[in-house]
Amino acid sequence: MEKRIYILVQKFYLNDTQENDFEIVGAYAKFAEAKEELEKIKKDNIENYGFVQDNDNKWIIFQEYQENWNNYIEYDIIEKIIKL
Repeated sequence: MEKRIYILVQKFYLNDTQENDFEIVGAYAKFAEAKEELEKIKKDNIENYGFVQDNDNKWIIFQEYQENWNNYIEYDIIEKIIKL
């Protein structure tokens, strides 16, 4: 038996370093659940940590100003099939 899951990932590109970090936020049974959690996290980063939504890409937020490629976060929802 197989089941489809959706993995929400945050990729951090901060402080103009060559080393980047990522975090698996969680795994969800439905894409809509992962998308809802993504929107909550983005909203928190925008309201509390000085990020702004990219004008062209809904999956990227920049710290302090648009096109700040030295400090930004990119989100992804990865679809995977797991065997049960």
